[in-house]
Amino acid sequence: MRAVRMKTRTSSVLLVAWLASFAFGCSSSLPFVWVHDLPRQEEPDRIRRGDAISVVVKNQKQLTGEFKVGQQGTYVQPLVGTVRVEGMTPAEAAQQLAAQLDGIVVEPLVSVTITQPADLTIGVLGEVKKPGTLQVPYGTNMLDIMARVGGLTQFADANSIFIIRAKPRPVRIRFKYDFLIGGDPRSLSFELRDGDVVHVE
Repeated sequence: MRAVRMKTRTSSVLLVAWLASFAFGCSSSLPFVWVHDLPRQEEPDRIRRGDAISVVVKNQKQLTGEFKVGQQGTYVQPLVGTVRVEGMTPAEAAQQLAAQLDGIVVEPLVSVTITQPADLTIGVLGEVKKPGTLQVPYGTNMLDIMARVGGLTQFADANSIFIIRAKPRPVRIRFKYDFLIGGDPRSLSFELRDGDVVHVE
């Protein structure tokens, strides 16, 4: 168990280190999008290692339950065995499981939901008082992150706070500090994703 945890922590550190090198290579002249200009529809949640998921197979209590997604991105489903779900939306995972149950269950109807998302690994760099790598609960917003790192230094540009996101494609998302502390809805409702790096210029 300890070896698995160390491997996971090492992977998270390597990911943040890679994004850190990207962040330090960025200048204010590189492309970005303001948080207010992002489309309203968010990308769907995808299942990650460490998530708890609920699987319901209609009229099949022995196949229904809550399962933990392991460090291989899989969980063990009764009668089916190991099922890989990492990176899938809950709907995609349900569709896959229904296909695997076909022939075992008559016309299987399956639903999958994420009941307890795993913590997020967020890197924070630049002009903040306590830069580093944070493990934060899913749903933590940018104002929470700023509080955890002690706020901005006296040298920070309060209008140049960026989230650097690597997946599904590299993007820089820009925030204003005044909007965060002022309770701006679009800034506070932005959903952080695992592996995001916050860079304050």
